Amino acid sequence: MVSNQLRRIWLVIFALLVLTACQAFGDSLSNSVPIVCNGRAQAVILIPDNDSCCGYAASELVDHVRLITGATLPIEKLTDKADIQSLKNTWPGKTLIALGVESAKLAGVDVAAPSRVDGFHIEVRPGVVAIVGRDDAVFDANYTWVPGSAGTLYGVYHVLRGWGVRWLDAGELGTDVPHLDTLTLAEQSVTVSPRFPYRFLSYGKDQMQWLRRIGAGGDRDPWSTKHTFEQTIDFYGKYGKTHPEYFTIDAQGHRTHDIALGHPQVVDVITQEAREYFKSNRPPGLQKYFLVIPPDGEYYCYCNICRPQIDRKRGNTGNMSNLLARAVVEVARRLEKEFPDHYIVYCAYSNYKQPPTFLEKLPPNVVVLISQSRHDLYTPQAIEQANEILAGWQKLKPHAIYFCRYYNNTLGTIPQVMGTIISRDLGYLADAGTDLAPVMGEMNFGPADPSIPGGWYNNFNLYVTGIYLWNPNATLSQIIEDYCQHAYGPAAKPMEAFWTRLDALNQDPQQRQIFSADSIEELDRMLQHAIAAAPTKSVYARRLAIVEDGFAPLRAVRSRLLAPGTGNPLQDLAAYPIAHKAVRFSGKASGRAIEPVKVDGAYTVATWIRPARLLEQGAYDLLGGSEKHHFALRIEDGRLYLLHQTRQSGWNGIEMLWSPVLDLRPGNWYHVAASFDPKDGMTLYLDGRVLAMDMSKRRLAAYPITTVGARGIRSFDLCFPGEMAEVRIYLRQLSVSEVRILAQTRP
Repeated sequence: MVSNQLRRIWLVIFALLVLTACQAFGDSLSNSVPIVCNGRAQAVILIPDNDSCCGYAASELVDHVRLITGATLPIEKLTDKADIQSLKNTWPGKTLIALGVESAKLAGVDVAAPSRVDGFHIEVRPGVVAIVGRDDAVFDANYTWVPGSAGTLYGVYHVLRGWGVRWLDAGELGTDVPHLDTLTLAEQSVTVSPRFPYRFLSYGKDQMQWLRRIGAGGDRDPWSTKHTFEQTIDFYGKYGKTHPEYFTIDAQGHRTHDIALGHPQVVDVITQEAREYFKSNRPPGLQKYFLVIPPDGEYYCYCNICRPQIDRKRGNTGNMSNLLARAVVEVARRLEKEFPDHYIVYCAYSNYKQPPTFLEKLPPNVVVLISQSRHDLYTPQAIEQANEILAGWQKLKPHAIYFCRYYNNTLGTIPQVMGTIISRDLGYLADAGTDLAPVMGEMNFGPADPSIPGGWYNNFNLYVTGIYLWNPNATLSQIIEDYCQHAYGPAAKPMEAFWTRLDALNQDPQQRQIFSADSIEELDRMLQHAIAAAPTKSVYARRLAIVEDGFAPLRAVRSRLLAPGTGNPLQDLAAYPIAHKAVRFSGKASGRAIEPVKVDGAYTVATWIRPARLLEQGAYDLLGGSEKHHFALRIEDGRLYLLHQTRQSGWNGIEMLWSPVLDLRPGNWYHVAASFDPKDGMTLYLDGRVLAMDMSKRRLAAYPITTVGARGIRSFDLCFPGEMAEVRIYLRQLSVSEVRILAQTRP
């Protein structure tokens, strides 16, 4: 038996060891404040009563500390009668973790919240940890419902990251936490704010907690009314029967359901609608922004008032800019004095993306939201064009500029990993012309759901974006290394090579939309090396299984690229051949109608083309359907498109694939082809080379091919300017090798 005296000695030694361990964990070995020691809580969280932001921040801190250590930090809600001495008496020897300005002041730390949106200050002193953020009175974890500054919450996340917590994904396996007995914080005084105050990484509702944790948020949403006169106000339902003159007229002279923004009386109505919206009881971050924007897609009106304002010389990114800008400016000027801190939003999108040409400066209550898919920012030419659009808007000195970015999984089969593009783009936007009009951040339409096709890599893009929206000077290689260490543990090194290689392939113009068979095999080797390194049934193996499932379609792509053909397509009967001769189209309603060819199963379409002029802007159908999206093999803005309408109506019923921008020189012959199969999806070709492949595009066409060189049955439009030869339609999918045969002999 051990004597009582010896037992007391060992207890003293054990206490000293625990204290030493508590002090040793943290950035400073000698000046650290205990939070949890030996699995026991050594701190209490103080929050103001009825403060929703601090309350949510406290719950996040408690939940994660419990995951790390098993200990539960108590929460003390402060009332008006609370005082520091009573707190110390209630919680003797405990570290006080004060969340918010009021709690910090009571705990003896009198610091102001940072002025920047979502900024926070962390002060760690002996016995006290103060996390003081700029917090708005309104708060909801879902920032799309209630945009509001939540600096204290981001301060808590900063502390958790310092303890080794990472939120890698929105799924159940997404959170990585260390398992420790002890947590401390080094004595410090640090202030952090995001570079961009507008950081809407997704509009999905189910993953908001994850998005907050990786940095999404902000105190405003200039996309608050979206496509206002469809999605916020049912403009046609409200005025369609009583005022048909409020709506556009299409090229055939038919009245549509689209609002006619060029009509003076419509501007009167919009002004009143904006006034009512500004007076509503919505949260300030929503209520202060009203978009004057057409319905989604290209926008035209051919009435006598609007037609003269269409500027065809500006192409399909600016031909309607002046008309739309006049409406925006007029509404803004009428409401400027009445609502000086509210804003009319011009969304630079579709065929009104370019700035207007008729004014030198926008009213001070106008903000600009530029729509630009980040997927397009790969080539120097595309980057230059995007930067020119930004510079043009900045010269007009709006109150602020925002961006609408897309990570919308445009290629469901090919992993579009965009770390380098994200890094470069946000670094540029952080410094771009702040003396003219500041760039305040971006929203993103990319889904944040790991269970959907492409989610396994799209969430990686969102993770990286969240970091760069806070710190545009972050180093991508370090982000990838840290991500892989936390996500894959012993398999980190091969996965670091895997993600880095994916990013590099997406910079390669020859492989960005369709990886080569050799590149797919190289990636597969890296992935299998990682799988072999991860312990069976470990969390690392389970995360790798998600990547393995997402990678499987790439193996199918490789098989298709290497598969031999089933026969000589030149021996097959084409449904509509223009055999061994070229047919010239003037580009002015010169298309040809054909007997409708049903393509309601697998099909391949192919033709030789010789453009008569550059096709960098505009849309030109090579093969078309009776209506706009029934069927098209098309060149639009220099890209090759294949699309068909399924039995579902509208945009949601379209299967579509497009290529990178092509360099098609006038006077040269090119062979273009496209195929579809409900098992293998869509594929695009140029001169026998695969341009793009997406095996997720599997829904059947519901409408036939009806035209060559144009679209439509009443009057040809989207006419191709140039010559076409050897137009062939096959009611099966040709293999890659068979398409190469078709491309061997020029007309």
